[in-house]
Amino acid sequence: LKDWVNKGGDLDYCYSSALLREYVIDFLLCNFDCYVGNFIIDSSNNLRGIDKEQSFRFISDDRTLNADYSFTPNGNHRIPIYQILFTRYRNGEIDLDLSVVTDTINKVKLLSDDDYKDLFRKYAVSLGKDRADQILELI
Repeated sequence: LKDWVNKGGDLDYCYSSALLREYVIDFLLCNFDCYVGNFIIDSSNNLRGIDKEQSFRFISDDRTLNADYSFTPNGNHRIPIYQILFTRYRNGEIDLDLSVVTDTINKVKLLSDDDYKDLFRKYAVSLGKDRADQILELI
């Protein structure tokens, strides 16, 4: 994966599909720290997103209201892998099957707003009452 980020070229379908599914999850978590170092390939050759600890960190930043994949709050030294993925897709360098995220999106759509907030309530409360109230209001 690091070679693909640094050099470009073809990206195996299994990895591009996994990255698209991870993108949906990271978008829902307001996790913008998605550089290549936060992904691993496990022993079964599955791409896994790790290190989600910056989730909701930038939720109150107005720049996150735009779904633009080029938002890089951690600076250009940690460019989100999705920015690379979608830029290469836009430039015709790779093909993406965007339909692979349909099941993930449909599962999320089954949750009510309150159920979605409840998934993160314990996490939000662990950050302190003021921050919890802010995060839960913005989710």
